[in-house]
Amino acid sequence: MPPKADPARQARFEPNMRFLILIPVVLHIAWSLRVCAASYLSTTDTVPALEAATWFDPGNSSYWSRLATLDRANHEKHLATALARDPQNALLWIERGVESEVSGHPAAAEKALLHAADLDHQYVPRWTLAAFYFRQHDVGNFRSSARQALEMAFGDALPMLQMASQLGMSLDEIRRTMLPDNPPVYRAFLLECIRQDEPGEVFQAAAHVTDRRTLLYAVSFLFSRDHIPQSVELWNRTVPEAPVNLAGEVTTNPSFEREFLENGYDWRQNRLDGVVFWRLGNGHGLQLELDGRQPENCTLLTLPVPLDPNRRYRFQVDPLPDGFSWYLGNEPVPNSIAGKSAVLSLQYHRPLGQTRFTGTVTLNHVSIRSAS
Repeated sequence: MPPKADPARQARFEPNMRFLILIPVVLHIAWSLRVCAASYLSTTDTVPALEAATWFDPGNSSYWSRLATLDRANHEKHLATALARDPQNALLWIERGVESEVSGHPAAAEKALLHAADLDHQYVPRWTLAAFYFRQHDVGNFRSSARQALEMAFGDALPMLQMASQLGMSLDEIRRTMLPDNPPVYRAFLLECIRQDEPGEVFQAAAHVTDRRTLLYAVSFLFSRDHIPQSVELWNRTVPEAPVNLAGEVTTNPSFEREFLENGYDWRQNRLDGVVFWRLGNGHGLQLELDGRQPENCTLLTLPVPLDPNRRYRFQVDPLPDGFSWYLGNEPVPNSIAGKSAVLSLQYHRPLGQTRFTGTVTLNHVSIRSAS
């Protein structure tokens, strides 16, 4: 049989066990209090407070990093301590790289930024490395780093593309060597092509873009540069429910049945005091209500009209009250139109000796169709 426990001895042992169990609990509470105190001090964001925070929690690299930013006289020492505490932190290596570059040590900066990119394969280290090579005018390394950054771009890629342009890279070179098949990146590239006024590159880039608003903007740009076939092709791809037919009807919303896109080859309403537009729906046209406060001379509606220069077109529209007239470009629209693309506009000009028009005008159908 096992020996019986000595009650007196057991009574002496239990307090000792409770004391031993309490030791780690007390130590944990003490450490938690130190961490809380350090966190509270760090919110003050001053050098003395952060120095105290590093005393309470010396292993927290973020305190040392922030201290390095604020205490410029001891920046290198504090940043080295932060890296010693957290050597796998890519952001700390980026900070070291930027500081080395500012201090005039590009080789050390490149080494630190390359190490950051090895530690973290995401966007920020690669973007930072590409920006470094841009500032160093190193086109080859910039191109390589920029390509890697753009492959994982989650924000606006336009600044990267503009850096490439400033380094002397052509849009063709950027497209061939830097761009991944990523619609948001191609959207930024398309906008850069528009900024540089390169219609050919705009049309090529549009094939990779999915954002409809940007594509309609590209349609309008190509129209403004008289690249009519490309503009029409892009419109028909983007808005297949309302195609332009250069050999037939070129007005895409002749009875005003659809909501206006306000871009590309659709109607634009001018926002004017005293003018309200009512789209009647079901093919019943568009009603304009004027209360007399409209300007004496104003443009009410506009519509870009693409035309084939080898064709003639017929213009058909219902009669309008005095003061209202249609223009194609700067001239009144003739019944027979030569194939010169221009903007169709409905204008109001107060007739001499009359008060401004008050009432409604209904547009049932506006058509420009090939006469061939």
